[in-house]
Amino acid sequence: MNIQAKKIELVRLILNTEKPAILEKIAKIFQQEETDWREGLPKEVIESVEKGLQQSKTGKTVSHEEVMEKYQKWL
Repeated sequence: MNIQAKKIELVRLILNTEKPAILEKIAKIFQQEETDWREGLPKEVIESVEKGLQQSKTGKTVSHEEVMEKYQKWL
């Protein structure tokens, strides 16, 4: 069965179910996929990304132009 046929079959099953527990399980699967970006990454990488996100939120950023000016000699 190709991917499109599988999707259609899953949609059909979802539309025809009357079991809230099944729908909740399906929703949890999608939520895990969306929020589990850290899985498999080394601790140092996760910490670095989180630090960068926090710096971005507080306005501690450097523009692309500034970076290109500074490192142009190595390009």
